[in-house]
Amino acid sequence: MSDTKYQENINAAGRGFNPTSWSLILKASSGGSTELAEFCRRYWHPLYAFARRSGRSAEDAQDLSQGFFAYLLERDVLQRADAEKGRFRNFLLTLFKRFMQNEWQRGQAQKRGGNQVKVDYEAAEYSLQDMSELGADEAYQRAWALTLLEQSMKELEQRFIERGDQDRWEVMKPYLNGDSEASLREGAEILGVTENAFTVAIHRLRRDFSKVLRKLVADTLNDPAEVQEELHFLISLLQK
Repeated sequence: MSDTKYQENINAAGRGFNPTSWSLILKASSGGSTELAEFCRRYWHPLYAFARRSGRSAEDAQDLSQGFFAYLLERDVLQRADAEKGRFRNFLLTLFKRFMQNEWQRGQAQKRGGNQVKVDYEAAEYSLQDMSELGADEAYQRAWALTLLEQSMKELEQRFIERGDQDRWEVMKPYLNGDSEASLREGAEILGVTENAFTVAIHRLRRDFSKVLRKLVADTLNDPAEVQEELHFLISLLQK
């Protein structure tokens, strides 16, 4: 999935969403292990990228990212999270840096074989190939942007699955991320609709993508007025 393919969609994200500040943190801290597991699945990748670009081996980076989330659960760190601290991506990185310096040195990171959440480290290693020129902090920020894009795609896909339209999603998805080599007419023919109807459907899909992405971004901010600025920041990350 190409990074730059999404830039116009990000830039077009609408302004109509009324976010709940730091709602992801509140859900994770007030819920049980299920909510925390979802939280881990969303944000392990940027932390893993930071650990790898900090010079850690793949195995140590896995231990660190898994151990960090175990630490959050055991110490109730998220319950003490303060939305006034600003952007959640910066707040999380600060906690992770502190964890790497302190907890890992004391041997308290989660060891291999006791992972909290199963994730695709192989895919994460592949994405790091495009970050070889980036420092640890930059790699974290870029992986954060990619994570939000992937989450947006997964949410849209789930909507199609719930409607029993997964085949339709597979046809339309390449037109969303710009990977399709087929024309709009060819896509319409596959679905058995007119080219005009298919064009309208792609337009709506891109609009829905923008709304989903905007919501995910808003959930990591304290001030709703900062959403557009954060979206522009994501674009700059993907252009590196």
